[in-house]
Amino acid sequence: MCGDITLELTKLQNMRVRVRFMIQAAKALQKEVTDEKIKSVFEAPLAEATALLDLEHITRKRAITLNEYQVVVDTLKGCATIAYPSECTDRRGGRTPVENLCKQLDDESCENPDHIRCLLALIDDGARTDDMLPEGQTQLWWASKQLHSDDLLKKYTGKNEKTKLICKLTKLGSSVPTKEPVIDIQAQQDMMAYWHRKQEENKKLQVDDDISYGNSQWADPKGLKNHFQGTSNISWRPK
Repeated sequence: MCGDITLELTKLQNMRVRVRFMIQAAKALQKEVTDEKIKSVFEAPLAEATALLDLEHITRKRAITLNEYQVVVDTLKGCATIAYPSECTDRRGGRTPVENLCKQLDDESCENPDHIRCLLALIDDGARTDDMLPEGQTQLWWASKQLHSDDLLKKYTGKNEKTKLICKLTKLGSSVPTKEPVIDIQAQQDMMAYWHRKQEENKKLQVDDDISYGNSQWADPKGLKNHFQGTSNISWRPK
């Protein structure tokens, strides 16, 4: 059903967004660490997480699963616990570490709120950003058509199992998303550079034509007179 596909794609999209902001938070925390040994703990997980977001996977037709994203999320969370064990395991007052960090963040005397936010981005499973979509409240689009939740996918694509679909997710109730450009940004830049280069070449050719026109014998206003007087091909040299 299209509804199941929409929910699965929403979860994948949200996981990608979460991994992206976790990478940013992990890099910020890594810079704060003074112990080189602990700082190196972040290296491999950050490289793995960055590679997982690489769009080259699309070209290679490699599908990334939710489990792969979850492994990266858990690994980055572990890095935060290793680097800042006291803050990431603090259960004072019968509260969870996340609740204690939020309590510190709400305190007006909090000395380093950015540090707390980065920790929360890594260890709080409920952390969200504006780029995330609400699960169960999204709709899927293909070829400017909404794929309704209760319909089977073959209603829109036919029975060909090899059909490639490039779909878009939007919040429930949103209008039709804008179409993708026919050519990508890099192709547009290449075309603009080519057009500019051709313009410069045409300007140069036009200047060369103007010069050659003025130097041509047939453009000489005294050409006919010189021809009949026999003085057309005389070169003059100073004595």
